[in-house]
Amino acid sequence: MAGYTVIRSLSQTIKQILNHAEYPISVNGAQQIRRLQEKADQFLEYLIEFGVEGSRLERRIRDAANEAEDVIEHWMHEHIRSTAAGLAPDVEYDFGELNMAMEEIYSLDQEVDEHIQQEMAKLYARPRPRPRRVVMLQPSPTPTPAVDSFTAVGLEEQVDKLRDELCGISIGMTTLAITGMGGSPEESVKHFVSTNLAFATAIKSNGKVKSCSIHDLLRDLFKRKALYENYERRISNSHLDLREVARGYASTMRTIISFQRNESSLRGLRKFKLLRVLDLVDTDAYSLPASVFDLFHLRYLAFGCPMEVPSSISRLQNLRSLIIRPSKRSRKYRYNSRDEVYLPLEIWMMPLLTHLVSFFDLLPNPERAASALKELHTLSVVTKLICTEEMMELICNVEKLSITYFGDRYQQDYQLHNLALLSQLEKLTLVVKEGSHLLQTKAKPVFPERLKKLTLSGWRFPWEDMKAIADLPYLEVLKLRDHAFQGHTWETDSEEDEERLFDSLKYLLIEESDIEKWEAEKRHFRGLERLVFKGCANLSQIPKYMRYIHGLQLIEVDRANLTLLECFRQMQVTRNDMWVKVLIIREL
Repeated sequence: MAGYTVIRSLSQTIKQILNHAEYPISVNGAQQIRRLQEKADQFLEYLIEFGVEGSRLERRIRDAANEAEDVIEHWMHEHIRSTAAGLAPDVEYDFGELNMAMEEIYSLDQEVDEHIQQEMAKLYARPRPRPRRVVMLQPSPTPTPAVDSFTAVGLEEQVDKLRDELCGISIGMTTLAITGMGGSPEESVKHFVSTNLAFATAIKSNGKVKSCSIHDLLRDLFKRKALYENYERRISNSHLDLREVARGYASTMRTIISFQRNESSLRGLRKFKLLRVLDLVDTDAYSLPASVFDLFHLRYLAFGCPMEVPSSISRLQNLRSLIIRPSKRSRKYRYNSRDEVYLPLEIWMMPLLTHLVSFFDLLPNPERAASALKELHTLSVVTKLICTEEMMELICNVEKLSITYFGDRYQQDYQLHNLALLSQLEKLTLVVKEGSHLLQTKAKPVFPERLKKLTLSGWRFPWEDMKAIADLPYLEVLKLRDHAFQGHTWETDSEEDEERLFDSLKYLLIEESDIEKWEAEKRHFRGLERLVFKGCANLSQIPKYMRYIHGLQLIEVDRANLTLLECFRQMQVTRNDMWVKVLIIREL
């Protein structure tokens, strides 16, 4: 619901301005903003219980909340800008603007109360329900002529049935269940039943949806609805110069995704004072315009690499997500891993930073002035991370960590045993490129107990070192890529007869390995659901008992090992004949 989303956003903005000492608000101003907070909370309750999306009252609430939030965010932006310039902001003027927005908020009070009373009266006057009769409608196999003033393709017979049920005499209450796909983010339907409207485009290793798309019909519907309700506050710019866009949208725009190659086109950014999301990944700019760092309300910033990251990025105190990806410019050639682009030391001065995805950058070594990034949950694709105790304390709450090392460049101790200090870590990726033999003797990781997903690539550990992973009690996903382990035989035999290894593991991937034989005890891998083998041309067998693992649903093998693929297919027939859960064998 658009109104609900806007009111929530307003409430969060109010809390931000009230809870930070950097905004010196007068006593009267603070009282006024608190009254606005109370009204916002009341409107939230109303919209949850009685609000009708798209109704006149809901639209008025949304527009009034948008206006109030714009005024508050303008004041916050001007205050920060003026303070940086050594000037005092015009507080009285800005609160005068807020007074005008508040008048509309208060005018809605009475209408909201009246609507609540009306709905409550209907609720109490509603008659007690009588026994219900259920009628299920199914698509007609043979289309018949259209009914009355509209066409229901393939459902004409059912429409007649529906009309009879609605217009006929009924003693009790009747429930009509109508299923199927709706037809037209007008033609007959042919698919700061078999076609779904939403569908998955990528699946995680645990079987859950990783990303999804929506049907074109739904996208067009959402887009028309957003324009109708005046809720379009974003723009994807591939043609227009931002300076031209700013003339009509700068005061309300919240999101910009720019594909402009011309760096000069980005100069108009300074006019978008209330911007929250800025994506410049596919521009050809070599540096961010200085105006970007005046966007105080920015929550999400993405840009292309290689690009200079100045120390002034720390001025974006509300930034939650910083994404540095390869741009189109860098994709034209193979990026040289020896080219280093450093993040500034000031990255440690951004307390609200939650997601830092840096494909080629090096995280700077902290100094005494650095403070812990307690909100940081994702630190991804960072290189040369030396896991000192101090560093682990600064990223103590990280939940997802991805590190790449270049073994022929950095011949030092990375202190990976300190990874165990990350008590909140659930997903870990450790990749070694170039010269992994130099690292395997110097960098023995110790994994935190809470780990659920582990990806290792290029390490060339001996299979005996797998014991440190086998004991992880919550590990569900294990991906071994590019000779993560080397050796001809992997044995998971344990000294203790009752010991259960890989007890929670559901997904196992072995990719590019010289493994020839895999041996395990029956009490191991009992929760396994999916097995994937890629580039394992020498593997001749896996533990025979695995065909009896009840939860095993899918085995995938590429054409590098057709013998193993045929072995699995025979195992599939045997297993399915034994009334065990159906096993699917898939050729990659």
